[in-house]
Amino acid sequence: MERKFISHCTELKGSHYAIGYQLGLLVHSLAPLRERLLSESRPISERKLKRLKDIFRSYCPGLNEELQGFSDANEICSSQVLYYAASCISPGCSQLVLSPRLTENGHVYLVRNYDYFPEMDDWVLCRTMVKGRYAHLGTNIMQFGRGEGINEHGLAIGCSALPPFDKKEFAVEGLQFWAVIRTILENTKNVEEALCRMKEIPIACNANFLLADKDGELAIFESFEGRKAFFRMERENPEGFLAAANHAHLDAIIRLSPFAMKHSVQRMRILRSYLEKKPVSSDRLRSLLLTDFPDGWKMSYYPCSFGTLKSMIFDLNEASLEICWGGLFENRWERHFLREALPDSEREIKIIDRPCPEDFSESVRLSPKDESFPLPPRS
Repeated sequence: MERKFISHCTELKGSHYAIGYQLGLLVHSLAPLRERLLSESRPISERKLKRLKDIFRSYCPGLNEELQGFSDANEICSSQVLYYAASCISPGCSQLVLSPRLTENGHVYLVRNYDYFPEMDDWVLCRTMVKGRYAHLGTNIMQFGRGEGINEHGLAIGCSALPPFDKKEFAVEGLQFWAVIRTILENTKNVEEALCRMKEIPIACNANFLLADKDGELAIFESFEGRKAFFRMERENPEGFLAAANHAHLDAIIRLSPFAMKHSVQRMRILRSYLEKKPVSSDRLRSLLLTDFPDGWKMSYYPCSFGTLKSMIFDLNEASLEICWGGLFENRWERHFLREALPDSEREIKIIDRPCPEDFSESVRLSPKDESFPLPPRS
């Protein structure tokens, strides 16, 4: 079944409060976002609101001011902004970072598909320039957060969820992935700085984070119920890439989360086949992202909350992004540069639903010696 959605491009510039106010006006003008991000009731208590504001003040400087600006623009109180009360969105993403030794032009790349339920996405690409923070380019989650992005220093970060995907309560109090990603983009310059900050941040949701910088440093960082592990790949490593889907890849986290959906493991096998021919070209990366599963990473199972909403290729040396909404070639690839203005615009995007296979949710048990996910190398 074919369906249509509207994607948006926007640019945010100024103080945190001014940016929040601007976002408030944007959301107020778009009914789907207004219905999803505003609540007429009071979804959280004043006590919890105070605690969340304290967490944001410590780890996401300026975010409370943005949320206040957003509230003022919509003439509501802070406790009615669902960003404060949001449960963990669990996107089913596939992602990859490539070092210069593998790419055709010798550049560093972050490559990813973001797979989820279309009605739960913002469909917004945003260039953000907050006074006193690093400028960055990426897509919005809950408007204030980011699903991925690249900043002015050539640092890029993306995320994919770890099972279980239906958790309503979290083992620890902390930030969701979209808040982690944005604070990393705005406050760190390279992989080393990002890892140091992520080790300090309380992370509530279960997730894989892939990081890369323009100097060729790559890393994977995993968080599961408050436990953390990471692997940093040095530039000299002949493997030359790291990847992550929706299962644990690091020994310490596999022991805590030993199961994966079968298709998550399959996506890592698919990647291996795409990387056999070297050097890796941009055309080959686009093919990986837009070719239907089980031959590529493109997912069309939107009724199962597992459809490709956006395919992205970040060139860290150019500070550029190629994005194709909806995972369909006919929606066209767009190219944007962080150094260039991003005028407000919107366009219609098509997606095509397909029924989920009967075995789509089938799980397999992981083992550190499983040949299907040798990334990164086992310790």
